[in-house]
Amino acid sequence: MQITAPAPILYLPENLWFLFSRPGRELVIRVVGIEGKTLNLELGGEKFQAKIAGTVNPEDFKVGENIRVKVLQTGNPVVLQVVSGEKTSSDLKILYILSQAGKKENINSSYVKEELNLLSTLFTDLFIKKDKKNKPLEESIKELLGDKVKAATLFYQEDSFFIPFLFNDERSWGYIELGPPQERKGKIKLFYLKFYGEYLGLVECFFSYDEKEILLELYFYNKEAYELAKMEYKNLKNLFLFSQNKIIIKISYEESLPGSIIEKRV
Repeated sequence: MQITAPAPILYLPENLWFLFSRPGRELVIRVVGIEGKTLNLELGGEKFQAKIAGTVNPEDFKVGENIRVKVLQTGNPVVLQVVSGEKTSSDLKILYILSQAGKKENINSSYVKEELNLLSTLFTDLFIKKDKKNKPLEESIKELLGDKVKAATLFYQEDSFFIPFLFNDERSWGYIELGPPQERKGKIKLFYLKFYGEYLGLVECFFSYDEKEILLELYFYNKEAYELAKMEYKNLKNLFLFSQNKIIIKISYEESLPGSIIEKRV
C-alpha cells in the first residue's frame, strides 16, 4: 500500500455536487492516494477526499484502482457505499465525502421542500377518515396512503403489520409499521413511519397519543431538510387542524452514520 504525504484538505468541488445528489446513483472513482483513514479521489479530472468509516481499513484500497460507489445519502456529508474494487469483501464499505463547511447546494432547496410537502400530504392522508365500504386489500391500502403513492403492499411479521410503499416519482419510498400498543414517552405509540426521499434524505416518524394530545416526532438525517422543516413548523401543525386533540411536533436532527438507513430508532 502506498501512503502519500499529508496535503491540504480537498473538499468536493462545486461542479461535482450534482453527481452526488441522487441516492442510488453509481459512479466510478479513481483512488489517487491514501493518507491514513482518508482517501484522495479523482473524478472527471477533479480531485477531492473522502473519509473511510467503520471497520473498513485503508488496506481495502489500492492507489491507482478504480472503485465503483453508490450514493446512499445526499447532504452534508455525502455517504457512499463501495460496491466494487480490486479487493472484494463481504463487509459494508462506507465513505464520507468531505464538503466544505457552510456551503450548501441551494439548487436542491426547492426539491427538498417539495418532498417535505409530499411527506406532509402522507401524514394528512393517514389521519383523514376513509370510506368504510368493503374494498379489495390493495385498493384499501392505496386509499389509505393517498394518490401520491404508486404502489404499496401489506405483510405481517413479529406481531406487527408492515406497509411498504413507493411514491409516484419512483425514487421516494418508505414503510409504516403498525404494532401492538406500546408506551412511548408517557403516551401510546400509534405507528412508526420511515421515509426516504431523493433530496429530503432519511426521515423517521413516531405518532403517539393520549386522551389530550397527539405527539409527532420527526428525526431528520439531512441537515438541509432539518433546517427547512423547522421553518415549515407552522405549516406542519396546520395539517392537524381537523384534530380535536392538541398536537405537539418535535423536530430533531441526527448525525448520519453507517447503517442509519436500515436501523430503527426505539
